[in-house]
Amino acid sequence: MSNLNILNSIRKKINLPQTKKNYFSLKEMKTIVSAIKPNANLSKASASNILPSFIDNWERQKTVGSHPSITNLYTIFNSLSNKQSTEWDLVYIIKNMPESVLKNAESISLKDKELVIKFLNH
Repeated sequence: MSNLNILNSIRKKINLPQTKKNYFSLKEMKTIVSAIKPNANLSKASASNILPSFIDNWERQKTVGSHPSITNLYTIFNSLSNKQSTEWDLVYIIKNMPESVLKNAESISLKDKELVIKFLNH
C-alpha cells in the first residue's frame, strides 16, 4: 500500500477528508493524537514533534513528524484501530447515516456489533 493510501485511510478513520497531500497538516496531527490519547496536552508540543511526542512506538525518522515514514504510518493506523471504541464506531455510523433515517429514529444503539434503530411510532 502506498503512503498516500495509508495517509487517507488514517484520515478516513478520524472523519477527515481525504486529500492528495502526502503529509499531515497541523489540524490532522492534532486530531490523530486526540483520537488516540484524548487527554493529551497538545499546547506545548511543536508542530514538527506532535506525532513523535504522543504516538507510542514511534520510530525515529529523517523527516519531520508531519511526513511519517511507512512504518510510522502503520503505527498510527494500528493505534487508531486499537483505540476505536463502540462509541466512536456509533458516532461514525450516525454521521454517515441518511437524514431520512435519523429524523424518524427514536434511538440508535450498537450492541455486540449489531446496529439497533428504534423508530418513532413503531
